[in-house]
Amino acid sequence: MLKPNPESDIRQQMRARARAIRAAGGIDAALAKGALPKLIETTLSESLVLGLLKQGVRKYLAIFGHGSTDLGEVLRVYEEEGVTRTYNCRNEVAMAHAATALRWQYGEIPAVVTSIGPGAMQAFAGSLASASNGVGVYHIYGDETTYGEGYNMQQVPKHEQHLFGQMTAIMGRSYVLHSPQAFVQSLLDWTQRLTILLLPMGALTLGVLFVFNRRFVMFDHLVFTMHSLAAQGVLLSFVLVADRLIPPLGWLIWLAPVHVFVHMRGVYETGVIGTLLRMLGLLIATFIGVAVLALALLLIAVYEVGGH
Repeated sequence: MLKPNPESDIRQQMRARARAIRAAGGIDAALAKGALPKLIETTLSESLVLGLLKQGVRKYLAIFGHGSTDLGEVLRVYEEEGVTRTYNCRNEVAMAHAATALRWQYGEIPAVVTSIGPGAMQAFAGSLASASNGVGVYHIYGDETTYGEGYNMQQVPKHEQHLFGQMTAIMGRSYVLHSPQAFVQSLLDWTQRLTILLLPMGALTLGVLFVFNRRFVMFDHLVFTMHSLAAQGVLLSFVLVADRLIPPLGWLIWLAPVHVFVHMRGVYETGVIGTLLRMLGLLIATFIGVAVLALALLLIAVYEVGGH
């Protein structure tokens, strides 16, 4: 006989909070009685549901999909505990109109939930009725996926976040929320794009180090830098994989300066002392360049995730 999988700690804590809210008669009452702590650690999706409960939102009209499935899981738990009610719909425009009618005629504050992409745009079109008549309805759409899966059939095909947020801001107040992984993913994405800058930075540094050597021009320094970076990349990739299988192989990373020394002596025909001194200059320039790139990455990621 198959046994159901036990709920994770996160789900158990979520269910306990939902049960406390239900028993107290609402989130404000649960906070006042101390049944619900004022400071909790939870997911972005549950934070959204709790925040909307504070705004009086207990009913959700939803078509779940890309970007909203985790929210659906939270709503499943909260509905089982009798805190919220979710209605699965089949058409985003009709869903938006139904939410408008629920607010306009019955005074209840609903929330409309859709997936990323065309579904969101359908609901956005349907929100015109509530926006133009001053009827307050929450619309929750999916946006950029967190885990960097690349373009799918739902996303706006452009390397920029907040695109749905920018469009919906035309109709009314619009806010974009991110899970913590979005910041890390932004760093990874931009690291791949900015790494190419190491090539001109390395070539310019070599140009300064060999400024009095007329045998070599900037093109030679570019070729040297490209070969050197390629070799370092292959070595780093090998060490990262090998270290997981055979930990002692991680020491092979120290072959990197050995390669630079042999490579520089072979190409530029410098002596041992001259090579070591230029390697020191190259090391200092590398630290400065990497520090500048790291700062640029942080600023870009904060700008991209934090909003324009």
